[in-house]
Amino acid sequence: MITTNVRFFEALHHNKPSVCRKLHRLAKSVILCDEVQSLPIEVPVPGSMRVMSSGTAASSVNLVVPTLATVSSFAAGFGSSVVFATATQPAFRKFDKAVRELAPYDWQPNEIAQQPGTLAIVNTRKDAKRLAELVKKCTPDAEVHHLSTNMCVAHREALLAKLKGLDVMQSRFLISTQCVEAGVDLDFRQVYRAWAPLDSIAQAAGRCNRNWGADCGSVVVFLPENAVYPQGGYEQAANISQTSLSHRLRHS
Repeated sequence: MITTNVRFFEALHHNKPSVCRKLHRLAKSVILCDEVQSLPIEVPVPGSMRVMSSGTAASSVNLVVPTLATVSSFAAGFGSSVVFATATQPAFRKFDKAVRELAPYDWQPNEIAQQPGTLAIVNTRKDAKRLAELVKKCTPDAEVHHLSTNMCVAHREALLAKLKGLDVMQSRFLISTQCVEAGVDLDFRQVYRAWAPLDSIAQAAGRCNRNWGADCGSVVVFLPENAVYPQGGYEQAANISQTSLSHRLRHS
């Protein structure tokens, strides 16, 4: 059975038999809810409904707790498994206690695929700082580190020592300038490299699954919007690499 997240959750909370009746098709099945980070935590309450039972006014009501409780009850009662898929997993565990108060069955979410370590290398210190801030904002529960030559040597060495001791599959982000590419023994499952001179791209790739701690790794080279490069011949070398690759792709 294929449907949308909206239709699925609407059916779970509906009061009409004609809508609820189709839920039997999901018995003993695996239910995949993609992009679950879009599930709203709260919903606004219309003006006529803003008086709670306690007599106090409310502009919104919690949505995620009853939703998780319903999903938990449904999974246990129908013998189904519900998989929440997303690259940015929401911090649903903080609602465990509240969910257990509503769900007649134990609320036991299990992580089945950990997010591997990710390294992103950009060309300027300004870009590294901005990208680190965006990643922290989008993944507030993730371990995010920022590395650049703006940091003192002792601070950089302490951070690199800490990162070197972590497993390649451990969930963490490192946002760095090219200072991480030469003479630094780091190992990440995923590496993202902003377009750069070819030797810099090759150095960045050397940080991907460096110690063969995983079956495979991935390297993604991307061209940032409004790309800015350090002064000197760096930008010229990056443009030459891009032209050379474009020529090779056209004639391959």
